[in-house]
This record gives sequence, C-alpha cells and structure tokens, in this order.
Amino acid sequence: MILDQININALRVFETVFKLKSMTAAAAELHLTQPGVSQHIKNLESVLGIKLFDRINRQLIPTEKAIQLYNVSTEKFRELEKCLGDINSNGLELQGRIKVAIPMEFGLNVILPIISNFTKSYPQIKFEISFGLGPDVNNKLVTGELDMAFVDEFFSGRTFFKELIFKEKLKLCQSSELPEVKASNFKDLQKQNFLAYDKNESVLRKWFQFYHPNKPMKLNVVCQVPDAFAISKLICSGLGLGVIPMHLLNTLKKENRPIKELKVSGEDLTNSIFLTYLEGREVSLPSKKFMEYLKNSLI
Repeated sequence: MILDQININALRVFETVFKLKSMTAAAAELHLTQPGVSQHIKNLESVLGIKLFDRINRQLIPTEKAIQLYNVSTEKFRELEKCLGDINSNGLELQGRIKVAIPMEFGLNVILPIISNFTKSYPQIKFEISFGLGPDVNNKLVTGELDMAFVDEFFSGRTFFKELIFKEKLKLCQSSELPEVKASNFKDLQKQNFLAYDKNESVLRKWFQFYHPNKPMKLNVVCQVPDAFAISKLICSGLGLGVIPMHLLNTLKKENRPIKELKVSGEDLTNSIFLTYLEGREVSLPSKKFMEYLKNSLI
C-alpha cells in the first residue's frame, strides 16, 4: 500500500504549505526549519510520483494533483481528529490553543475578563489574542491564522458563520468641560464638530439616522481615527462630539475622565456583536467549550 510508505507528518506539512502557500510560513507555524519542510514535500512527491507545487515568481502554486490530495486529506484528518477528540474527551483535561481576534474596546472591557475567568477553569487551554477589524480579520479567518473573531454588524463575508452574542449601546458624547449640547436639537447638533471612525462615517451616520431620521446630514467631521478609544481621547480634549460604546463610557467615568453622554429620548441605539468563524471549518473541542462558556457569561 502506498499509505504504508507515507509519513503522516509529511501530509500535515503538505496541508500547512498548501494553506499558507509558503514553505517559510509553514515552517514558522509548525516550528520546523524551512529545509525540513522542503524535505517533507520532496519525500511526499517522491513516494506519490507527482509534482505538488509549481514555483512561479517565487510563489508556490498547487498543481491539480495537489488540490485533489489536499481536499481529500483535509476531510479525512478532520474526521480522524473528531473521532480522537470524542474518544479522549471523556475524563481528560481539555487542552489546546485558541486564536481569536477582537475589537479593541469591546475586547478590553468585555471579552478579556471572560477569557481570564475561563483560563482559571481550563488552564491547559491557551489563547493567542489579536486586536483588529475588517479585511485583515477576514483574510486571517480564511487562511486559518484565526479560529474565530468578534465582529460588529458592519463586518461582511458570505463564507462566514455569524452568531449574535452581544448588543452594545452606542452613545453620542462630548467633553464635560464644555457647554452641554442638546442632542434632541438637530440644528444645534449641525453646528458642532464631530469625530468619526472611518471615511464613510458609518457609526456616526447611523446615530443620526436613528435619532434624527430623514434629516439632511451635513456633518463637520474634523478628525477620523481607527477606534473608539481614540475618539474618546479626542472627546475628552474638547475637539468634538463622537459616538462610543456604553461599556467604554462607563470605564471612562470610573476613571473620572471629562466626558458625558448626550441624553436622548426613546430606545437606545445598539451595535450588534457577532462571534464568527469560517463556515465549514471544523471547530475544535477547546473552541466549542470556550464558545459555550462565553455565551453563558454574556447572558
């Protein structure tokens, strides 16, 4: 049998090289040397009698045979991993590594305390945490560099499974050291300076559409920054008005920062936070346990 001639480690190395399209990156992920990874691929090609990758302009391009092998081996490894996990999960301590991305403010104020408590109950589960949003997170989920990510409702992607886990209240705020602006007075608001997250001013415009629907918006956005924490710093400095999540506002108030919420009547504007991962990808047992713990903590 050909299978008797193949080292299972070579197939795992092949999977990683295929996924990352780089022997150097695969070596780093697998904690091997680059020559070692290259030798595994050469040995596998020799046993199978086929070429697995073409090298074009310093890039690895999988051959048709490589794509066929990857699709079959990945599926079988997932089935084997699930079987072994089911066999070994009974009575054994959970262990593994979870790679997760979270938005900065939501992560610091909501998710990190939950992760801290979770690891006290499951000390053999380790976390690799990164802070980020948008295309970067999207790409890392696709390549397998992330197991899961926390994203808001502005995140898009048809290949991702999204589960609503939290709704954060969004508040328009100003410096408490400046004369109070009447948030219910649209004309008064139009005279103010504003701070936004991005060029589309999506969160800021969402606030106006929610509380002042069908009004012509001509906002004087004096500064665009990448996250809510930066906006909060500028609000405290008196540069302008900005929208930040309630959990961040509460933290700033506890620190006696010069910031206050502009009161408006009616229900609160919210931003939905989703737990997301690549659709069709097998979720590890540690990740499943963390998801379960997370949902119970956010109830």
